[in-house]
Amino acid sequence: MHKLNKSVIVYGPPGCGKTTNAQRIATALGLTKIHDNWDPLDRQLAPFNTLHLTNSSGPWPPHVRRVARYADVMQQIEAGRPLDITDLATTSRPRCRSCEEEGKGLDANRLCSDCEAMAPAYQKFDALIAEGHSRHQAFLMSGLAAHYF
Repeated sequence: MHKLNKSVIVYGPPGCGKTTNAQRIATALGLTKIHDNWDPLDRQLAPFNTLHLTNSSGPWPPHVRRVARYADVMQQIEAGRPLDITDLATTSRPRCRSCEEEGKGLDANRLCSDCEAMAPAYQKFDALIAEGHSRHQAFLMSGLAAHYF
């Protein structure tokens, strides 16, 4: 298991399983605290070693480097296998809507104004678990704050 020294965000709409699975995900990632209803727009720096649950849709920094399906992550947890975010397959980087509309996001030096403004709030995050376009399409994303270190 990869022991996180930062924190993890779990994003998704109400009813997608964030709260139901929070303790299991936190335990699998070696996190000791859970913060429900976290709002990234308040721009407060989140505490270390915490799993943050949020309904907010961002803005999220666009330079995430590793992605795995949420279903695969939960399957590993169900089977009692260690969850190591450093072993996730590298895939294309997701982008926030503004970065996508402005043609930014693939280049870490070119961020939309929303992502640029949110940069300080994400310095303590090691990963993001985010709900995809449908309720059953969620992802665990690591390397979220790589550009800021």
